[in-house]
Amino acid sequence: MRLTLATTALLLTTLPAQADWAQIKSQKDLRAQVLDNRYVEPQTKAWFSLKSDGTLTGAARGEELTGTWRWKRGVVCYDRKLGGEALPSNCIAIMVNGDELVTIRDSGKGRQIRYDKQ
Repeated sequence: MRLTLATTALLLTTLPAQADWAQIKSQKDLRAQVLDNRYVEPQTKAWFSLKSDGTLTGAARGEELTGTWRWKRGVVCYDRKLGGEALPSNCIAIMVNGDELVTIRDSGKGRQIRYDKQ
């Protein structure tokens, strides 16, 4: 499930232009750059935070988001509930550029969502 060089190149070309994006490749990088921060999607105002204790919190569509996450071979995998209803599990690759973060579903092969650090 690791991102290949071709996949990474494709992802970098689809991210916002002229940005200096870096993939989170280790738990150390995840701790230093992502954990315990709040990230907000600019249009919907949905937000999430991956906590250093392995939990995740957030909100979307006016409902509370809760769950757990774990590091697995270069991606973050999670189980979550929105408003108490279980949602499908998934794994995301994470790219960062300063105070911006992009999640890429399906272990880096799926839909991208950009967030701003708050």
